Amino acid sequence: MIGSVSKIAISLPPELHKALEQVRKKTGRSRSALVQEALRLWLHAQQQGALIRQYEAGYRSRPESAAEVRAAEAAAVRLLASQEW
Repeated sequence: MIGSVSKIAISLPPELHKALEQVRKKTGRSRSALVQEALRLWLHAQQQGALIRQYEAGYRSRPESAAEVRAAEAAAVRLLASQEW
């Protein structure tokens, strides 16, 4: 562990506790390690979701122009035409 840690008590429904125990036994990892990893993954997913929502809001406020769409289509056609099918 890095530095100090905080201990918390959590309540889990039986099916989630059972799943945690199965993974713990299968991997040999501690409950704390598994819950920490799950929380890190969840926090990362939340951050990614926020970035996606920010991107989508930006796109809605300034979508590509018709000229940009035509340029992207032309580039795609050139790229695909150069591929051996």
